[in-house]
Amino acid sequence: MAELSPRDRRCYLLFGYAPKGVSHRRANLALNEFVADTRRGLVLYHDHFVDRPGGLAIVAVETPEDLEALRDPGPLAGWTLYLHPLIFSDSAVRFLYQVDYTMTAYRAKRLRELMGQYEASEWGQALDRQWEEIRTIRADPAHVCNSCAHKSSSPSKRAPSQTRR
Repeated sequence: MAELSPRDRRCYLLFGYAPKGVSHRRANLALNEFVADTRRGLVLYHDHFVDRPGGLAIVAVETPEDLEALRDPGPLAGWTLYLHPLIFSDSAVRFLYQVDYTMTAYRAKRLRELMGQYEASEWGQALDRQWEEIRTIRADPAHVCNSCAHKSSSPSKRAPSQTRR
């Protein structure tokens, strides 16, 4: 297997806009399907836009296959897509460092402070409750779905932000 150059082995920002006429719901489902594909590297973050159908993802790429799959639009075919390698975030851990550094240098806050608040929040606690279910579903080779975390649990068990999508 070929190795990625240090220039290519890093985190990427992918963002894009759905074609005109695509609803927010359809766009959100398409982005969820895109990020659920594990061939595309480790998705560290994703979100959907409020003001127009589209969204973004931060993905850590480690292999040539990860990068090739990330460049394939798959369910985002027809979207206007932008893919940019990030300078300082050359791994998932360095992405977290960059978040921590930015918060520390520009706002005198540490990531661990925010993590403490998150873990005590309803969202952190809801995801803790979901974790065992998600892990069980992902471990079952007979289970097939495009986005387990979004489709496998009932709305009452989802994290608060998921119930509004």
